[in-house]
Amino acid sequence: MTVNYYGILEIKRDASSDEIKKSFRNLAKKYHPDRNRENQEWAEKKIKLIIKAYKTLIDSKLRENYDSQLPDLN
Repeated sequence: MTVNYYGILEIKRDASSDEIKKSFRNLAKKYHPDRNRENQEWAEKKIKLIIKAYKTLIDSKLRENYDSQLPDLN
């Protein structure tokens, strides 16, 4: 099963690059391990997943490949 990177970044499937960047920045601030010292291990896992989702969706070729693996939502 494919991980839902759109859900991780809290964006729609047709989000623009600017929307992806904005969401990434907001989530990176929210879940950064330095801001979540009480549960730092969890925050590190969460931020790694957010970064992976961002890197995949911001790159047009990686995003196209990722989208081709997702089930059709229509």
